[in-house]
Amino acid sequence: MVEEWEDDTAVPASVRQLWADIGDAVVHDSVKQECAAAYSLAMGQENLLLACGVCGVRALLSPDQGNFEYMDLRALEPLQLSPEQIDVYEQGGAASRVASVTKTPFGLYHLHPELVEEYLDDSRSAAWRTVVCTTCSTALASGSLPELSIAAGVDYGWALRLGLPKLNLIEKYLISRVRLYVHTVKLKAGDGVAPQQALVGHVAAFQHDGPQVMGTVFPNYHDITDHINVKFVGDNSAIDVCMPKLLRSKVFRVNLDSVYHWLRTLKAVHPLYHDITIDSSPETRTAVSNVPSVLLACATRITDPTMVQVERHVGSDVAAVRPNPFQGDCDPPCQVRNPTALH
Repeated sequence: MVEEWEDDTAVPASVRQLWADIGDAVVHDSVKQECAAAYSLAMGQENLLLACGVCGVRALLSPDQGNFEYMDLRALEPLQLSPEQIDVYEQGGAASRVASVTKTPFGLYHLHPELVEEYLDDSRSAAWRTVVCTTCSTALASGSLPELSIAAGVDYGWALRLGLPKLNLIEKYLISRVRLYVHTVKLKAGDGVAPQQALVGHVAAFQHDGPQVMGTVFPNYHDITDHINVKFVGDNSAIDVCMPKLLRSKVFRVNLDSVYHWLRTLKAVHPLYHDITIDSSPETRTAVSNVPSVLLACATRITDPTMVQVERHVGSDVAAVRPNPFQGDCDPPCQVRNPTALH
């Protein structure tokens, strides 16, 4: 239709205004940055986000938009633990504390406790409710358990219910039974204007024969350089200054106490870790502590002046969506965690 207008004078005023509005709303750089920042804030894995208390799926829309609804727990009787399940839960120790069970004055429920809230019902009495997605509410209304619900056995738990420390990238790889991705830590040397930064990313994952199983002896530090690599961008003198700073940052240190704490807990509560052997020998502890230094020793230096200039002008985070840049000697900011991305 646009091509049918032979000159600008033939374009209707309403269309001219629409073009202007589109240009202002979509093309303007400030709007792009605002949209990216808002999306990152709303959809960040560790950010608070409304979710279904029954299955944990995230709510992309608010309950008043029809896809989710608040339901009183008294209407969710099928989600109550049976007497047998209550006995197992009360004797489960750490496994029970990591499980997704909500305690109320009128029973125990297969619900994410973080997603259940107390409120005043129509009679002004204290009651409890949770957000339920359409899939779960439809299944419950038909008298069956939702396929992906906690009550149906799909419960990944939440480690922070045990007070476990947050692990960085290296520490996660040391305790992982499966490594699906190759991660790259790119360190950008400061140029006197922009601060030093370390950004973590991973390559795109394509279909392959299967995940690499890491054996049964942990912490597993063997071949970690095949899965985590470091790339420095800048001149050699700046890189030599940046390397020790990266070793001092929390994103690149190995806390042995945290690693062994996680392994002992996983062995006790996770079925896939029951058969592991935890190696706490002095030799292994020393080798694990030296992993960051080994990764830096294998680092790639990108010192080509053209590449450095491109990096300086383009930047590493064009959309401004990476949530945890490391700047200087500062640790990444802590973020509120919420177990709303469970499957």
